Amino acid sequence: MKALFWNIRGLRGIGRRKQLVELCKQHSFHFICLQETIKDSYKARELDYLSRGMDMFWSWVASNGHSGDLLMGVDKDVVEVTQERKGSFQHFLDLRKVKDGFEWRLVNVYGPVQTERKAEFLSELSDMILHSHFPCLMGGDFNMIKRVEDKS
Repeated sequence: MKALFWNIRGLRGIGRRKQLVELCKQHSFHFICLQETIKDSYKARELDYLSRGMDMFWSWVASNGHSGDLLMGVDKDVVEVTQERKGSFQHFLDLRKVKDGFEWRLVNVYGPVQTERKAEFLSELSDMILHSHFPCLMGGDFNMIKRVEDKS
């Protein structure tokens, strides 16, 4: 199984969408987790374009300016979505593999840029993990740096 986690920094531009579709065609991702799409909603044909002919389950957390916008897509031929939750900083899907029934959690994260919201972010992630009954695969843009010189 292949997953893509990408802070795409805007999905409205035709060039960015084309870049994403080409990347997905090249690698045949079963799971797509995007952050900072800067979109409030998606039309069915937009998601069909991103699906590349695959039968995908799509869900998103709408943007609030540049914050909180998360898009997730999973291949329904590979997994079944058993639960979905949307938080302030994360969006997760509990999944069951079609082939063998293995259950796990896919988590898409976009952490706050504001220092004063970091504790709230970490608390939300901690609560989500503590209440999970399944192994978790988590990725995204955590917006966490250890040292100032690490910042790009």
